[in-house]
Amino acid sequence: GNQLYAGGYFEMAGGNPASRLAAWDGGAWSEFNGGAGDAVTSIAPFGLGIAIAGWFTTVGPVTQTVNARSVARWSGSDWSAPGGGIAPPGWAKALAAAGGNLYAAGTFTTAGGIPANHVARWDGAAWTSLGSGLSQTSGAFDASALAADATQVYVGGAFDRAGGVTTPNIARWGSSNGAWSALGQGINDDRVGDAEVSAVVRTLLPVGGDVIAAGHYREAGGVRVNAVSRWSNAAGAWSAVGGGLGGDASVYALAMYGSDLYAGGAFTDAGGVSVANIARWNSASGAWSPLGSGANGFVSAIAAGP
Repeated sequence: GNQLYAGGYFEMAGGNPASRLAAWDGGAWSEFNGGAGDAVTSIAPFGLGIAIAGWFTTVGPVTQTVNARSVARWSGSDWSAPGGGIAPPGWAKALAAAGGNLYAAGTFTTAGGIPANHVARWDGAAWTSLGSGLSQTSGAFDASALAADATQVYVGGAFDRAGGVTTPNIARWGSSNGAWSALGQGINDDRVGDAEVSAVVRTLLPVGGDVIAAGHYREAGGVRVNAVSRWSNAAGAWSAVGGGLGGDASVYALAMYGSDLYAGGAFTDAGGVSVANIARWNSASGAWSPLGSGANGFVSAIAAGP
């Protein structure tokens, strides 16, 4: 509708009590329908309301608390736990909605009582797994980037297999064929073996039938791209976005406004231009530029609107 929703780990919004979930109506902040019992990590529009994911086990006001582990839905009139939510161990970290379905990704292995390795789909009636899900042969696992449209779902993080297919840190699920596939050679880092710089995808943005992936990495499909790159479904290949972001950049947020791409995170160089943790890429000129003097700390979220 006409409201902006914010989730996180906070207890106040605009000077008003707000337990981890708040709404801005254009004039004031308020707690959104009782908030959540613990941190909210993702929000997605779903049906006539929203769905949220996080580390909570309850949502709603004290007098009308609803048990909802890690995933909850506000229908427009009340809270519910889709299929009973996500069972322990593990949590849902990211959500995306498309085609009447809600997709969740995270560290969980069970959703609604059925095995679901780190990614699952809620169709309004039940949870289902997406094949055999995601796995990581060695090192720390992560699945915190998720994007979906009517025909496919993209998942990013730190993993090396999806449904038995080798998919370095990013994978695609086809809604029509029900199968996982790799995006070329995937996303990796050319400093192999150093746990401090292991590749990870932290955010995904569908654009014109393609997808832009950003995070902490240097290579995509064997091409040097520096933390942000674009996958073309038509060409079946990765490409750099204006030379990428210099140094040991980490990107946490992406947004499009018109034909411009905005990237936020922790970095000081974008395409050779000095920036401070947020930058804009112009698709017409192919050049990066700063947004004024930037931000004096890392940027974790960007939203664009009129």
